[in-house]
Formats: sequence, structure tokens, C-alpha cells
Amino acid sequence: MNASPANLERDRLLIGRFFDQPAQLPEELRSACESIGGDVHLYAWCDLDADRVLRGRWVVITATSLLILEDEAEPASWTVIPRDSIRS
Repeated sequence: MNASPANLERDRLLIGRFFDQPAQLPEELRSACESIGGDVHLYAWCDLDADRVLRGRWVVITATSLLILEDEAEPASWTVIPRDSIRS
């Protein structure tokens, strides 16, 4: 797979256009996540909650934590779960 800058930009545009979802974690949220849990390793935008209701949220895995940000909450509502407390 070719991960050239042009292909990455095309992928971001497709995600935004067809799925109406953000293609990447906004920089201000990335900074907030890094201040809570260190380097961001993985993130995803989730648009359904546990009851299958449309409600946007970010799920972020950092060096030390699993973070869930309720994107539509005012003020922002964070759930922080230490990674070492997660068991398979």
C-alpha cells in the first residue's frame, strides 16, 4: 500500500465526504490527550453509543491510558482508563 502524502489526503477527503466524520484527531484534542496520557498511539471517531444512538465521541489510546471524549458534551467530558487496568 502506498502511503504517499497525496494518497493520505485523498483518504481524508473521502472519509469527510462520504462518512461525514472527521478524518483525523483535531490538534487541540491531541495536545489535551498527550497532556493526560502521553504520546497518542491510536485514535478513532465513534458515532454510535452503546445504545446505538448517534452521538459523536473520540476514543484515544495513549502511552498510559484509554481516553474517551464525549465530543458533543459541554464542557467536554473525559473518561480516563489506565491501560494497565485493562485485561483481556
